[in-house]
Amino acid sequence: MTDHEKPSATGDIAAKTATAATAATAATAATAATAATVATGETVDASEYWKSLCDRLADLAGDSGIGTGLGIALSGGVDSSLLLAAAVEALGPDRVAAFTAVTPFAVPGEEEAARCSARAAGVQWMRVEISESDMEPVLANGPDRCYDCKRVILGAMEQAALNRGVSVMVEGTNPDEASGQHRPGLRAVVEMGVYSPYLELGISRAVIESLALERDLPSARALSQSCMATRIPTGIPITSQALSAALAVEGFLADSGMCGFRARVHGNLLRIEAPEVEMEAYLREPFRSVLLETASRQGFEFVTIDLKGYRPSGPGSQVRKQY
Repeated sequence: MTDHEKPSATGDIAAKTATAATAATAATAATAATAATVATGETVDASEYWKSLCDRLADLAGDSGIGTGLGIALSGGVDSSLLLAAAVEALGPDRVAAFTAVTPFAVPGEEEAARCSARAAGVQWMRVEISESDMEPVLANGPDRCYDCKRVILGAMEQAALNRGVSVMVEGTNPDEASGQHRPGLRAVVEMGVYSPYLELGISRAVIESLALERDLPSARALSQSCMATRIPTGIPITSQALSAALAVEGFLADSGMCGFRARVHGNLLRIEAPEVEMEAYLREPFRSVLLETASRQGFEFVTIDLKGYRPSGPGSQVRKQY
């Protein structure tokens, strides 16, 4: 595997929008059925989903023409890592390439996790670096931030893929992520013509995790992460200083044994989302004093524990006032 040069974030991208849009629309009924099955607690035959996934990836590779069959948008998380494993089983490692975007919003350890997944799968891995200047629309942090970000990332990935003879890209959005939430990033996936096999086949997160555990993928046991940009409420411009402050606080919380938290930055106010069962622990000494000291070093004058607790969708909060 080779760590290739930085590709441009622009270029002519293969147009597969209509096909992807049709697939995303067709997935709705399958998604609902799968979610209902999992919600009832019934046993799901994950092996059937695995076969369907491998078959679908083989079909996509068959449509790709010459060159490497498939490009995988690989973050290193469980969704994309399982997608990579399925592609390798369906096609063999020589017909699969993995692309990892490295952005100013990357979670620490994400790049190395992706590199390790690609190495374990035996596929070619390419690091696609995206600079802060490429991300200017994202830094403005408008309501469509995720849409802008996904278009930049996928555009860079697809250009890097085309440069290496890969014409079909797939990514790992699952039905749980797409159902009942504002997901502008998914709109960008469809527009860019990138395929989402989990959505097409109605493969839920529960099934993905089950399949990953069966195959002993390291990512199956990793904690779920989210883009660091989610630490800044929508409407407040994203700065490297704010991201660094959130990262420092979250690093302290992790080192202290806390879990299930997010540090949201509202100017000079730090809002911590934590599980209800752990809220009391934040008020105990000496932890409370050390937390306040850590926050103060990052420029925060106020520290609050959000009584609503941790909310995965919460970049946003409507608290935008500078305190």
